[in-house]
Amino acid sequence: MPFLVTDSATPLPAETLPALKLTYYYESSARGEIYAYLRCYVHKGDFCYNLLVFEESPPVSRRIGFALCPAQNAQQFLFASFAKPASTESLTLCSIQNSGLACVTRHLVAPQARRSAGEDEQGPYWCAEGTLPASVFLEAFGKAPQAGELWPGNVFLYDTSAPGFGAAFPCQNVQGVWQARFEPFTIVPY
Repeated sequence: MPFLVTDSATPLPAETLPALKLTYYYESSARGEIYAYLRCYVHKGDFCYNLLVFEESPPVSRRIGFALCPAQNAQQFLFASFAKPASTESLTLCSIQNSGLACVTRHLVAPQARRSAGEDEQGPYWCAEGTLPASVFLEAFGKAPQAGELWPGNVFLYDTSAPGFGAAFPCQNVQGVWQARFEPFTIVPY
């Protein structure tokens, strides 16, 4: 099912945006199914994101990340990954191999995400929020997101030191290897 992403002429507060929740968990880790989500919008070709993970003290190996690619380029995607400590984030361009596995093609540069933590009615959380500038998409794909386009993607919560992960859209296991499935992020005018 597509996830609607607003293309707005003005910046939007994250709390006004719909949340894409992680609802599929595979080979669950000992820490269980952790509530997490992405809120995002497009502004002048920039992809503005807000990732929340409801976990007070995550292990240093915990990551939340999202993948995006233009609909016509399903063999390459951007993958942005974040941990609670700001020193552990990355932005990579990845390619899908014939085996269905992804490999890093190159590392890209974007402004560092802002980190915050707090507690609300759902419990303690940590957050990474920021912007992937249009220039990053232009460098990777020759185009930036805009209204009327589909940008397939997914959101993942994983641990680099343990099996098990969560995803917003279902993934499939092919001969014992988990492969991500992307669903459309439909960019709509606001």
